[in-house]
Amino acid sequence: MSEVSTSRRAVMRALAFLPAVIVAPPAAHAAVELVCSPATGTSPAWNAALARWEKAEAAAATFYRATYAPAFSAWRERTKEQEADLERRTAALPHYVTKAQTGMPRNRFSLSTAEPWYVGLAEEFTRRVATGADMSMEDPDFTKCCLELWPAAQEREAKIASMRAAFVPAEFDEALEEEYGRLDEAEVAAYGEIVVFKARTLADLITKITFLEDRGHPVDHKTLLADLRRISAGEAA
Repeated sequence: MSEVSTSRRAVMRALAFLPAVIVAPPAAHAAVELVCSPATGTSPAWNAALARWEKAEAAAATFYRATYAPAFSAWRERTKEQEADLERRTAALPHYVTKAQTGMPRNRFSLSTAEPWYVGLAEEFTRRVATGADMSMEDPDFTKCCLELWPAAQEREAKIASMRAAFVPAEFDEALEEEYGRLDEAEVAAYGEIVVFKARTLADLITKITFLEDRGHPVDHKTLLADLRRISAGEAA
């Protein structure tokens, strides 16, 4: 049951940012009112089961719309801002520029960690030198720049990794999560009672099937047959 509830809450979180008319269409409430109409001739047991679900569903939906969704939306915005601030702080770390230079005599330049292309070459050249590769065909000045740049690039990445590791985003209100979980579990339990409800009358059965089909819930044939046999036996008696 908890896995179902957790999944439901995940879906509800996704729906939190859709227009209210999509989340809770008036037609759904009208359908419930139609199902529990006294004119259907359903049994008191069915009416009681449906009333329990309606109460539990209304409590969960009201809490979700009025309290949980706004709080979750605000929390999401806070965490997004915190993450954006982290990205700004890591991007603001100064880049290293090599003291060594390379290039043509009249166009000398340094390498910088701000250029991923040079960082990649610096890693490659450092590896080649470390493994004793033949570097005679490479520009010695460029190789020198690479050997200077790669340790600095690693140091900068280590600082960024440390900042990310120390980052602790705001946590969602545990009390709200628990309360919504409790209400959601109650609604799921009440819904489960309807799914396994043993229809007493044909009106019970018709209303139950309509209720389930309106919510995309498959009707179990074995349960349907058991309901029909129970109703038939009751009518014969």
